[in-house]
Amino acid sequence: MNLRNYLNRTFFLFLIFMASTLNSLSLDLVKNGKAVATIVLPEDANPLTGQASKYLVEYIEKITGANLPIVRESDSKALSGTRVFLGATKAAQKAGIDLCALKYDGFIWKVSDGNLFIAGKDVLFPPGMDVNSNRACRGTVMGVFRLLEDYGNVRWFIPTPRGEVVPKADDFSVPDNLDKRQEPSFGYIVGGFSKYGNWSWANGIRMAVNGKVGDATWDAALRNYGDPEDLFKKDSTIFALIDGKRRLGRKVAVKQVYKYTHNMLCNSNPAFVEMNEQYISKLFDEGYDWVGYGKSDGWQRCECEKCDAMDKIDDIWNGKYRYWIWDWDMESVDKTVPAPERLWVPFNEIAKRLYEKYPDKKIMALVYTNTLIPSLKVRKFPPNVMFQLCKHEPKYFEIYSGYKHGVFVYWWGTFNIQGITPKTLARKVADEVRYLADHNVYGINICCGNEVWGLEGPAYYVMAKIAQDPNRKVDEVLDEYYRGIFHAAAPVMKEFFDLLEKRIEAGNSMQTEEESRKSVIAGRPEVYFPAAYPEEVLFKLENLLERARKIVKNDDFASNWIGLTDLQFRYLKIIATGFNLYRKYNDNPTPENHLRLAKIVEGRKAFLEELEELKENTRSEERRVGKECRSRWSPYH
Repeated sequence: MNLRNYLNRTFFLFLIFMASTLNSLSLDLVKNGKAVATIVLPEDANPLTGQASKYLVEYIEKITGANLPIVRESDSKALSGTRVFLGATKAAQKAGIDLCALKYDGFIWKVSDGNLFIAGKDVLFPPGMDVNSNRACRGTVMGVFRLLEDYGNVRWFIPTPRGEVVPKADDFSVPDNLDKRQEPSFGYIVGGFSKYGNWSWANGIRMAVNGKVGDATWDAALRNYGDPEDLFKKDSTIFALIDGKRRLGRKVAVKQVYKYTHNMLCNSNPAFVEMNEQYISKLFDEGYDWVGYGKSDGWQRCECEKCDAMDKIDDIWNGKYRYWIWDWDMESVDKTVPAPERLWVPFNEIAKRLYEKYPDKKIMALVYTNTLIPSLKVRKFPPNVMFQLCKHEPKYFEIYSGYKHGVFVYWWGTFNIQGITPKTLARKVADEVRYLADHNVYGINICCGNEVWGLEGPAYYVMAKIAQDPNRKVDEVLDEYYRGIFHAAAPVMKEFFDLLEKRIEAGNSMQTEEESRKSVIAGRPEVYFPAAYPEEVLFKLENLLERARKIVKNDDFASNWIGLTDLQFRYLKIIATGFNLYRKYNDNPTPENHLRLAKIVEGRKAFLEELEELKENTRSEERRVGKECRSRWSPYH
């Protein structure tokens, strides 16, 4: 090699080295356990921006032991070192950060002139709500949580202090060329997971738009109109005529106060439109941009002549169309199945009146059971109408393509045939979330969930993370969860949950075509459980848990989380074994098989008594050392 070639090659390698070095330069917030940055808040920072600073200080101190000081923007000019500007600062505006252009609670990270900017929209809905309310656009908070995840490896796996993973480090830094904009796919994800504060927000479970999701709103509209009992005495025709009698709803005790719920109303009575208009107007006046609307759950039609004249659906309730709400098909709707116009026509009138008074506000109607069949009389609703769809097949998106739509989903919930055993697991829920994102769904309302953390926890986490970023790989998210929660037993627990997911699919495949048409949750447990969990599968699942326990026997953290999974698996095993033995007994009703079945029934009773004893022991321990005892581990506190 001649000298010229040698020098050229050396210079080329030097350039590569310098490029890689430049790419790896970092902007330090903490170095060797000492704070080298200051957090800067806007002069008139709102409470949500302040909340973002609280979380950034709290978690960086947990990671490094260093406490980052906080100043107002007017006091930041003379500071040396890195400045971390949070929210809508003047400096962010000068750096070209446009918060108005962000979607929902999206955020921007940007390093400019040696300073870090973390900024998003920070708005409480309606104004004046408590800062800890789930109903808020926390753009800057979301930016802080993502920063802690990406550069501090913090994770919020399960909503307890012991379900939060905060690795220790001497330094906290970000790339000095950081420039990223991140926006969520959905404006809201609410339901059974909304009550957990940090865990909920860190995982994108929040109401980042100024709306009030409503499902069955007739009760609220009625109570706003007057006391149901007084209204019934004054004019019982407000209420539905059922089996020849006007009826009040169910009388139930709520916090030691009796009230009537599930009220069925007469849709042809002028008071129906009036009370709903008044109730929704009240919510609009309180500051909401949109509110939900839906009939009472378990709806029963009013049998009065005026209501029946609206759509003639009598035959449906006499059994002719027993499963019309699920069997409905677009091609057959004009031929065989009448639309429930008594629900659609009054709703259209409510929407029109509200549009005249509040042209910039919207109402979101629940499309559920009876209203799954679209109106034939109302071909076009006013511009203020949105829909919350309870079925998500392409035909429903096609029907309501001209309207913004949210969805109501049934991925979990004890009303499913699985009861308190696992239902929708990780890969299926990830596919569902991506499908909804692809159809530009506005938001997701999750019915129930949160019942079986030990067996469904990975699915809950995957749902949240894929909703935040539909492009993430499911296996990557699951690996993150298994390693974070089960430590060295992660590979074995992955095998456990993979098998569990396959068995749920095997059980669901036994749902007949007729059951599938009726409902996503229809089925027969005596068919599902033997198909999903034959004896050899239960043995294999139990063996995997035993292997996992042995691997982490000296690891208190992982052992406790495997213990929760094991506790809930024991119940699954009892139920599945019971149905397996029930099938054997039906095929061969011998005294021996009867005795085995009776023993499993007694075993279930003993298990429930054990849970009660565990609950009482936990309460005693709480009384001894304080409530934090249970809250350290249990997601059910």
